[in-house]
Amino acid sequence: MKILVINPNTSESFNELLRDRAAIYSFPTTKIEVVSPRSGPRVIEGTYDEALSIQNTIETFIDLEKDFDAFVIACFSDHLATYAIREITHKPVLGIAEASIYLACMLGEKFSIITTNDRWGPLLKEAVRKYGVESKCASIRTIGLSVSDLEERKGESIKKLSRMKPILL
Repeated sequence: MKILVINPNTSESFNELLRDRAAIYSFPTTKIEVVSPRSGPRVIEGTYDEALSIQNTIETFIDLEKDFDAFVIACFSDHLATYAIREITHKPVLGIAEASIYLACMLGEKFSIITTNDRWGPLLKEAVRKYGVESKCASIRTIGLSVSDLEERKGESIKKLSRMKPILL
């Protein structure tokens, strides 16, 4: 099996993290390639950045579809490119937020989401509603850092986890 992971932002450091995780969790017989669009936002912080990434993410898929059996859209949101790509292919397409949320539902009675900045709260709340799992979501919490800050200030990120602001559902 050949899986293409499309990171809708252009952060090569995030691509490296995705490659490292894929190597740990994939079967030796599974080939996984991680790519980003040639252009677009360096990070996705909310709706605006996500909107800027949609066309380039779809174009990346179109360019590479014939070489892969399945696709992962590696943005922890209900990324619109996931749905658009599902419309134009018969191959499996999975978003990481959707997969994570459904897996959390199978693992426990309730789950919470911890994310970066406050802009994600409403977007993830809507995704939880759309996926039909509101009753299983205990909370969505933000740590008040941007994605860039998270990469640059890892130590501070850990401290902020203890002071998260809840967005209770």
